[in-house]
Amino acid sequence: MAELTPLAFAAIVLIGAFSGFSAGLVGSAGAYLALALLTIMLGDAHAAIGTTLVYVFVVCIIGAIAHLRAGRFSPRVSLALGIPAASTAVLGAWIAEYLSDRVLSLGVAALAAIVVITTLLHWGQRDGDGDDDDTFTPNRATYVGAVTGGLGLGVLQGMFGIGGGFLLVPYLVVVLKVPPRLAVACALVAGIPSLFAGGLSHVVLDNVHYLALVALLAGALPSTWLGAAATGRVSVALLRNVLIGLLTVSVVALIVLPI
Repeated sequence: MAELTPLAFAAIVLIGAFSGFSAGLVGSAGAYLALALLTIMLGDAHAAIGTTLVYVFVVCIIGAIAHLRAGRFSPRVSLALGIPAASTAVLGAWIAEYLSDRVLSLGVAALAAIVVITTLLHWGQRDGDGDDDDTFTPNRATYVGAVTGGLGLGVLQGMFGIGGGFLLVPYLVVVLKVPPRLAVACALVAGIPSLFAGGLSHVVLDNVHYLALVALLAGALPSTWLGAAATGRVSVALLRNVLIGLLTVSVVALIVLPI
């Protein structure tokens, strides 16, 4: 794997700080930017995906605890998404092993573009909702949709790092009609089982750059708490705009990758 210079290590620490704050604020989309930038710096999509999966696993735990303390949590919906995703994330990780770096990076870019378009088309209609309205009552259709979506998103998560994880928030909001701030909390909790399964698979496949992982965590550990705490203090519209902005930057970065 690529060696890291002191300057590159410092840059990855900053990437971790920014993505950790964003992940706490808008869910996995913030950490998705770390995947794009890490892929560029390492020049190895497999190593970037494995490293990011382990990194986001830690970030999700921190962000989820902060949201739980704030009272934003729907345990049944989170488990209905997370457990099926964990069962298929391992499959996705092994499929990725047979794909080239270029195919993986373009696949992640395509998924990000889909999320940007979907969010622009459908999330805007919720801007008029009260910022403090996190009320949500799931029904049988919600659980069926959560299980079905979890199975598909788990494969993507194992294949594309957090390719399935960053889809969780838009899926919860657009398809399952979960209020945006509650969706962020549910996505963080639901992502933990699949991130563990997918990350462990990439560890076994030797796709983790441990020095880069240390740098990411050094920046993200303090900033993730700040991002999660800020979620209750910003508008739904701002959450949407941050999400769209991060994903748009990621799409551009991945398309022009030199690998």
